[in-house]
Amino acid sequence: MTRHSTNLLTSFALILFALSSFTPDAVANPAESTWLPREQRIPGGVALIDITSHYQPGMHVSFKGNPVKVEANAGKVVAIVGIPLSTGTKDAVLLLREGGPKSDTKTVRIPIPLQPGNYPKEELTIADTNKVSPDEESMRRIRRESKLIGGYLRNWQTEEVSFGPMLLPVDGRHSSSFGRRRVINGQPRRPHSGMDIAAPTGAPVLSPAAGVVSGGGDFFFNGNSLFIDHGEGVISMFCHLDEILVQPGEQVTQGQLVARVGSSGRVTGPHLHWSLSLNNARVDPMLFIPNTASENP
Repeated sequence: MTRHSTNLLTSFALILFALSSFTPDAVANPAESTWLPREQRIPGGVALIDITSHYQPGMHVSFKGNPVKVEANAGKVVAIVGIPLSTGTKDAVLLLREGGPKSDTKTVRIPIPLQPGNYPKEELTIADTNKVSPDEESMRRIRRESKLIGGYLRNWQTEEVSFGPMLLPVDGRHSSSFGRRRVINGQPRRPHSGMDIAAPTGAPVLSPAAGVVSGGGDFFFNGNSLFIDHGEGVISMFCHLDEILVQPGEQVTQGQLVARVGSSGRVTGPHLHWSLSLNNARVDPMLFIPNTASENP
């Protein structure tokens, strides 16, 4: 990726963050859908909640303060809820509120029973120790970048760009599964919030679904990164790229070449890291890939 394109993406990130710092006043206006992701009611999974008996047009549907995608499917109204990895098995409650997210009118609370994730542990060794225990200058950069990345991932684009079965973005070996409890250079770290696919530098990265390029940039941990907004809280993040081939605001189609695999940021070798965000929760991307099994319990 050229310096010019990096600056364009970073500038766009600042604009998007300013827009995304407001709580989206989203209401559920379900579109008819013939497809739903696979359900897995664990932290990092997806819960499909039938809200037909409670739903009224214009209701605000939310989970942990974030608006939730709602679809009409087979005569039912279904909330498609992403469960954050940090969620306790008794802490999941879906809210349906009349009149908007801050309204004092009727609120329906629907508990979502969860099973524990039981994700396996993974130990990694990183040669660049500053990528494991960053110095103060690096920490200042990390804090700035975390705000930008958070803005991308919690963005709510009201118009649904695409919703349907997704494609794997790159051919290669699945080198690290979603949710693994990571230990890096002997130090416990946050669980893995995406899936890693090992591929040679320069391998093509395809958009898993249609969407709009919401931005990207060069980040301390994630390296060259690209964000594609698929609409209504469904967002793809690609990390450690060698080259980004699309520009902010560009519409992309499913299967379109958007980037090339690299080894930028904190890595042990060239690969693609793909995070999929649903209502600002990172969920297992394999739940959106048809005819495959999740790599987790």
